Amino acid sequence: MTAVPEPVLAALDRLNSHARANGCGARAIYAYKTVAAIALGVAGEIEARPFQIGVKCRDCDGTGRFRYWDEPADSKGAPCRTCRAKGTAVLKFIETRHIGHERVWHHPVRNLSYPTLRASWGIVETRYSLIDAEPDYWILADGTRRPIAWGPPPASWEPNRPGERLDDSAAAEALNVVEAFLLDRETREMWPRELEGYKDTALREMRRYRLRLDREPEPCWRCGAAEDLATVRHCGSGSRLLDFSRAVCQRHSEEKPIVWPTEPNPECLTPPVREWIARHTALGFDTSDRDRW
Repeated sequence: MTAVPEPVLAALDRLNSHARANGCGARAIYAYKTVAAIALGVAGEIEARPFQIGVKCRDCDGTGRFRYWDEPADSKGAPCRTCRAKGTAVLKFIETRHIGHERVWHHPVRNLSYPTLRASWGIVETRYSLIDAEPDYWILADGTRRPIAWGPPPASWEPNRPGERLDDSAAAEALNVVEAFLLDRETREMWPRELEGYKDTALREMRRYRLRLDREPEPCWRCGAAEDLATVRHCGSGSRLLDFSRAVCQRHSEEKPIVWPTEPNPECLTPPVREWIARHTALGFDTSDRDRW
């Protein structure tokens, strides 16, 4: 029996691409993906490999010098801290391959945290040498030492690859599959100890998720006018769970004070969306920090 059912992994594949395409809820989706990868790693169902790749530094645009927007045009700027004035930033990833499947995921390493590699290799400790001539190494559960080494990137692969954005109904359908699995009591009780902190992170991000509903052609939400539509009014603030927009005519767009709608376009409330809303209504909403897209 697999640690994570195939329908859940297939839904995560779609959501991972959705997040890359600037879809909603990237932080939650990546948290779900991390939980699944750790569960597979502990169960011995994936092969993991650390690698690094050099890319043009975004902060200095590859110049090695960082200049604030209000500095004079002839200013050389200060040495870029991100790339250490080299113009090239080094990004580290963990590649996981699902054994017996074609599924390959790439997990960015942030703050020297690589839980998927720890789970797959059974890393229990990291030792850093104080002598340059001696290598740093990982200590595995069986006591063996494995030198810390970051290999070359996969062939024909690069970070920030384009994804495929799902419409609101398809995104909700995939989220329903993954979130139902994560919230299942029997499933959570079987999760290994290594998942505790990451499980809590996934559940916290789930409570912060705001589903973005697609904009669809519609008449003015105030008077029903189908012509002379001025704009599509963004009104995500009308709901803690949803981020949506409504069309408004020219006359009502100039209305002061502005009246914001509190309900989305009914056509967007498909059965998968309604199921997602019902689940998150029961979960509540964490207002400490809203999800970033």
